[in-house]
Amino acid sequence: MAAIQKNLTVLIIDDDSDMRKSIVSYLEDLGFTVHQACGGCQGIRMFESINPDLVFTDLMMPGTDGLAVVTEIKKISPDTPVVVISGNGSVEYAIEAVRKGAWDYITKPILDFSVIDQIANKVLARADALKSERAYQESLQNEILSQKHQLSEINSLDPLTKLPLRNQMREKFRQILINDNFTGNLFVMLVELDNFKNVNKTFGHEYGDQLIADLAERIKTLVQENISVGRLGTDEFVVMVANTPAVMKFIAAVKAIFDEPFIVMGQEFYAKFNIGISSFPQDGESVDTLLQHADIARANARVMGNNHYCFYSQELWDQVRESMSLESGLRKGLARNEFQIYYQPKMDAQSHRMVGMEALLRWQPHGSNNMVSPVIFIPVLEESGLINEIGKWVLETACKQYVDWRTRGMGPVRLSVNISAIQFHSGSLPEIVKDVLTDTGMEPEAFLKV
Repeated sequence: MAAIQKNLTVLIIDDDSDMRKSIVSYLEDLGFTVHQACGGCQGIRMFESINPDLVFTDLMMPGTDGLAVVTEIKKISPDTPVVVISGNGSVEYAIEAVRKGAWDYITKPILDFSVIDQIANKVLARADALKSERAYQESLQNEILSQKHQLSEINSLDPLTKLPLRNQMREKFRQILINDNFTGNLFVMLVELDNFKNVNKTFGHEYGDQLIADLAERIKTLVQENISVGRLGTDEFVVMVANTPAVMKFIAAVKAIFDEPFIVMGQEFYAKFNIGISSFPQDGESVDTLLQHADIARANARVMGNNHYCFYSQELWDQVRESMSLESGLRKGLARNEFQIYYQPKMDAQSHRMVGMEALLRWQPHGSNNMVSPVIFIPVLEESGLINEIGKWVLETACKQYVDWRTRGMGPVRLSVNISAIQFHSGSLPEIVKDVLTDTGMEPEAFLKV
């Protein structure tokens, strides 16, 4: 019989060199890769090193005998078959080895070496069957745990609104797609309660929680056989509609939720919203992709003002990617000294004398021969929050340059520096201006922020 598998590794442990070499030669002819050890201690060390598929070990060896080898290998790797080779008069010893974990035994003298092949095939087949069974049991157990986890997630709801969360919406999406009645029409609407952070800041979190709970109750009225709703974030809800192309009808239904004021803690409040919409499969084939694209559309709706909606498009995605690329470049630009300040003189129309200058921020990215227009990069600085850091750099740099020019004889003129509204609202601008004036020695009376 031939070996049941190719490229299997066998370890032979025997202090009888002639017997060991004979077994090695026979197994190598069958296609096995064979390693050999002349004693029990060496055999155990080699086993830990090479991790063979099969072990043949003599029983009667000085020092660490075959029984000890079987016991140790069973501890290390119970799935590795070990076959003992028993000399005359030691069959009972071999049976004891089987009780301790040996898979089979061969008696000496070995008159027909084909018995080695037969036993090798038998124990290796058994080992493969055990591995398959164990892998199946582990797979089954993992599947059970996974199902329990999924059921647990499906059954768990947002504690405030009692609406499904993101994971539950994923499962609802999957169930829609595998349903025989699915027509292929599905769209996702991401609904954002606009300026909710200011609601919490102005009226308190208890007020904000009640507003969200009341809004959730209105959103629940949309639920039908093919309509699912859920809560994704603090101020974000999702409406998933299947089996209908009438998207405008449902946009109108969502907008109508906000027509009536909310009465929260006795106070009337008109909530504002923005809606982003994506469609399956044009805008994505997974619920996460659809939500991501709906979020891009929602952000664009926010730019248009309150109570607007927007559909996702490839053009929007291209704009987002361009904005992300610009933001990445701007973050590196300050460290690379890519920003420059150009000083535009202000002239007196009558005397034709320079009475002031305006500091203008310019950006030339590394490796580019062209400047990027401020119309393009200033909005990205503001949206990303980088405007505060770079705005401070502009103040410091312009003031240092002004002081340098004054020490070299320039007359006292007015220096104007543009300040973003975001810098004003940050609350730290007065302290920054004070520190810059102190650190640079700038004349306060010559400094003008515009």
